[in-house]
Amino acid sequence: MRVVSTNVYVGPNPYAHFPVIRHTIDLGPLEDYPTAKLDGFAERLVEALPGLQEHGCSYRTPGGFIRRMVEDEGTWLGHVWEHVALELQSIAGHEVTFGKTRSTGRAVGEYDMVFQYQQKDVGLEASELARRLILRLLPDDVQARIDDPETGEYVVAAAEHFDYFVDPLTHSQAEQVDFISRVDSLALLFPKNADERHRRLVESKE
Repeated sequence: MRVVSTNVYVGPNPYAHFPVIRHTIDLGPLEDYPTAKLDGFAERLVEALPGLQEHGCSYRTPGGFIRRMVEDEGTWLGHVWEHVALELQSIAGHEVTFGKTRSTGRAVGEYDMVFQYQQKDVGLEASELARRLILRLLPDDVQARIDDPETGEYVVAAAEHFDYFVDPLTHSQAEQVDFISRVDSLALLFPKNADERHRRLVESKE
């Protein structure tokens, strides 16, 4: 699952009258795995990012995106990537809601994924972190099929922006945050006594 190309639109564009990022993405072998085929994936994703429960998606009502993931054959991971990129920006304090993912029609598994942003670097970092999160939450048997191991120790700490990187996570740093959720090797942390908008997203290898 990778980005083939990226366009950053700063004004009115073919998709919206406000800034959006368009990734052309290639799902590779994950094209064969809509979310209904990924055992426990939707549950793990919602546990990691509870705010996804508020995404209406095509149903235009809270819970709509969750329905898209679990009903019938589910939805494809490019669509999930779009929603996670939006949610991570929302956690960072940016009001973004618009997204659209459609097949390019040029190749199997290739999509144009479009999502709103307010600040370019935050939008791009949210997209990459969303990709890594999705890959980490895949069932083990599916992870074994993809050539994208995403291993190694690092930390991405996000307060108002995704621009503070620490490597590796030390015990003293760990003591400064409260664990609120852990899904596999991804932990979502709140700084102590901080506003909920200022969560820290910390990914670390056990």
